[in-house]
Amino acid sequence: MVSEYSLDLDFPFDYNTFDDALGLLPRGAPQVKTLHISSYPETGIAEWLENHISQETSPLAALEGVTTLNLFQFWNMWQSDVIALMPHFLARFPGLQHLTYTPPPADVESAIQTSFIREIKLACPGMKIVTSM
Repeated sequence: MVSEYSLDLDFPFDYNTFDDALGLLPRGAPQVKTLHISSYPETGIAEWLENHISQETSPLAALEGVTTLNLFQFWNMWQSDVIALMPHFLARFPGLQHLTYTPPPADVESAIQTSFIREIKLACPGMKIVTSM
């Protein structure tokens, strides 16, 4: 799944449509084991993650068959507010075992990346492999 991309920074990304598409996967493609998500918009990603974390019935919880998640183009995931939410967001995928993510920019300290991986493994007890591309 790929989010919309616009050069217009004032163009609002429609996260509800993105969530609707995620919600269709369990019924329309229950055999999906690997999910690739690319996210281009910089604005609103922390709010979107928080929304999924706080929802009892997040569409992510229905993605029980997804064991592998690849996060492409998540450049903003290394912002402090997003990195703090990411482990809790990933925990919403009940069967998640393998995560591949966009590597951090050079200015992100290795201690932050190590802490990030540790937090993911704590939040997702079934996680076996966490790698960067």
